[in-house]
Amino acid sequence: MSKRLEKISKIDEQIAKLENQRKLEAQKEREEERKAKNKRHCKRGTVMEKALPDIIAITDEQFNTFVERALATKHSKSVLAELVEQNNTSQSSENAEQSKANPQPKEQANSQTVSDGNRSEN
Repeated sequence: MSKRLEKISKIDEQIAKLENQRKLEAQKEREEERKAKNKRHCKRGTVMEKALPDIIAITDEQFNTFVERALATKHSKSVLAELVEQNNTSQSSENAEQSKANPQPKEQANSQTVSDGNRSEN
């Protein structure tokens, strides 16, 4: 009976180690996403300040108001929609090329489609 208890104890330890590994990997993923987001924000803020140097002198609240008003126009929304459509089209063609080069089993292809759909919602 004690051998079984030892075996159960070892399995519980393995489970605990795997759960900790999962937590660490999830934490690393969140950290990478946070860093990428910060980098993107810095790059885009730099572009805004370069294109419109006067925004440096306004407060954050004024900047928010400016962006909301400037981007609420039909023209801005249509330009953005056009750019997003270009990205979607180019991603679709890249995915099609990758599928031809590396055919996946049906289960993997389905799970990737779900993952891709989740990415576009974020």
